Amino acid sequence: MAALVLAGTLFLSPGVYAAKKPTDVVAVEVVGLIQQGKDALDADKSADALKLLEKAIATPGFGDTESAIQYFAYLLGSFAAVGTGDNAKAHDFLVAASRFPDADAEVWTRRAQSEVLLGKPEDAAQSLMTVARKWPKDLKGDEYHNWLVNKTVRDLGKQPSLQKTRSDLVNTLFDAGYQTLYGREPSHLWLMAATDAIDRKDPKRAKEVTRRITNSSTLVAMRIDKRFDALTSSEPTLFDVQAAAGREVIQAQKAMKENPKSLGAIVVFGYALYTVGQFEEMLALSDSIIAKVDKAKGKEPLYEDIDEQLNWIYNHKASALRALGRFDEAAAVLQSWNDNQRNAGDKVSQAINLGFFYNEMGRPDDALKAVAGIDASKGMSEYGRTQYEFVRFQAFEQQKKTSEAEAIVAWMREHKDDSLETAQDTLMEAGDVDGAAALMISRLNDPDERSNALAGIQRYAQSPRTERLKELDGLSEVLLARPDVVAAIAQYGRRETFPIYSMEF
Repeated sequence: MAALVLAGTLFLSPGVYAAKKPTDVVAVEVVGLIQQGKDALDADKSADALKLLEKAIATPGFGDTESAIQYFAYLLGSFAAVGTGDNAKAHDFLVAASRFPDADAEVWTRRAQSEVLLGKPEDAAQSLMTVARKWPKDLKGDEYHNWLVNKTVRDLGKQPSLQKTRSDLVNTLFDAGYQTLYGREPSHLWLMAATDAIDRKDPKRAKEVTRRITNSSTLVAMRIDKRFDALTSSEPTLFDVQAAAGREVIQAQKAMKENPKSLGAIVVFGYALYTVGQFEEMLALSDSIIAKVDKAKGKEPLYEDIDEQLNWIYNHKASALRALGRFDEAAAVLQSWNDNQRNAGDKVSQAINLGFFYNEMGRPDDALKAVAGIDASKGMSEYGRTQYEFVRFQAFEQQKKTSEAEAIVAWMREHKDDSLETAQDTLMEAGDVDGAAALMISRLNDPDERSNALAGIQRYAQSPRTERLKELDGLSEVLLARPDVVAAIAQYGRRETFPIYSMEF
């Protein structure tokens, strides 16, 4: 926006237009209104700016002015509309602006964002594909673009009629060389592209896509899914899960060294260490970062993204302690961070994680206290709400508070599409094994959900288990031993044992 404002100062000069076109009164009037609108935007008066820009656009003869003038009016109008919180109007302006030759990657990306916010994932996908095809280098791997791409893909996946659009989007992103932050491959997207190639009986394309799948968990999902058997048998080296996990550590460590001001790069490295079971190293890394940050209090921040990422360093420390069997210390770390004044950006995720920790330790009272401060009606995603309710359900189950637990089971059935896996676990722990089995089988029958369903039943390297976790493991095995579930698994995939650790399973 700063660059646009600077350019606007040079471009929008009514006097210049009057000199060049002394008889063109309309152009002078329109440019004057646009200039006033820009000045109002500079002064953070979005509502005033919006009125002035709408007046300029509604002026008779506006459509006859030079295209650059029209484009700039629509572009500024989109910023003014966003400033007033009117996403629909911002979208209309961006659609108009994108029709002009001056429209660049930023305009089309902002158009995609407005379409996502308005619940128009198909339109958002078309806008993102335009960016990927015309300006592939401008589709960056930063958090914003990552959110926009993933949100669009997720929303497309919720509508069966938009599956082809989703496939077109991920394939276009693949062909554009799209990568996420720190040059990482979005393996979960390439899994969709590989699945599309298999469905279209294009093994050459499937193999090409798979060569860019670097995430070990994604490779697990392919190894245990019969759809990929021809691919996994023809290229076994591509599916060496342990080797892939080792490469992830190397790549993440390299990214961390190349981005010394990024705490997010350290977080990624921590996840990679967890996968290969280097818990002591993960703990030492977390401790060293926390010590550096504490020592630098009051000085210039050591990391550019410290407000967004420091909570995950504490979470890493807790996860490492948990994996080492030091459960009480792990809970204490999360509890101290939950109470820390610096933890202002994400109280919800950390409180939920703390609740899960306490439930795993058989401390339901503490679990409920951990999430007591969360207002479920404010600023929580659909998925986040399922995790919040699941913490409460597990606590009530342990407390034998049947009515409270049953109320959450009913809620989870109603909202199962927000997290099928969480709904399945809720039914299983509530004793509705038939319901859990039916949901598990429906997930296996669903081509989009199958990978997640199969990944959740694999045998991974296991860290120490509390009595509560052992109890839950036993419930899972009862579910998986049912003949109908066994048959469904055999129809679509298999269970294997993998020498990597998973935070989820």
